[in-house]
Amino acid sequence: MANYSNYRFPIAEANRLASLTGIEQDLLGVISYCDYLIERSDIAKLDALVWEAISAAAIVRYARCFTTGVRDALTRELFNTDNDLAKKHDRFIDLRSKHVAHSVNNLEENEVVVQIGDHYVSSTEIRSINTMHKRVVGLSLNEPHALKQISQTVLEKARAMMVEEKALLLELARGCPLAELRHNGLPDLSLDEKIDSPRQALGKRKRKGGAL
Repeated sequence: MANYSNYRFPIAEANRLASLTGIEQDLLGVISYCDYLIERSDIAKLDALVWEAISAAAIVRYARCFTTGVRDALTRELFNTDNDLAKKHDRFIDLRSKHVAHSVNNLEENEVVVQIGDHYVSSTEIRSINTMHKRVVGLSLNEPHALKQISQTVLEKARAMMVEEKALLLELARGCPLAELRHNGLPDLSLDEKIDSPRQALGKRKRKGGAL
């Protein structure tokens, strides 16, 4: 019976496929989060704390697919032929950039107020300065459906790219000596050290991501 082993293939041409693999996993996560929210969208039973947390997780993982870092990123050009999806994409990216990650828009408001009694005749009677806070708590009730739809579309496009990249890399692998490919060694699947020391692990990977 034949035995097969997966050997690392650390060539520059493989970066795109590696990035797309991470993007695929993020999009699958987003779709799962959206399904979770859709199943729990009954306003009478809504848990605002859980809704906000899962909404934030879904928005962040979607935006990661379009944010450069160690891995390459997708671009907004994916939606050039679909204006409706482009608008939805912009909405979710704005939610991540201007609300979840940073507070720079009217989705969150904080005000200082002076408490004045109807019976006061002079401002010297004021005894209290208070604060008021309001914000959008996660996605609106219909937005998980929209985020799931756009994530499924992006996932389909990403997987089509992955098929193309695998075909290109297969030809490159077939042009390498077997001894050279085996010399790269087996992949290290342990995440313990990386989780314990994320900064150290990331520091070893200095390639800056670009656009896919």
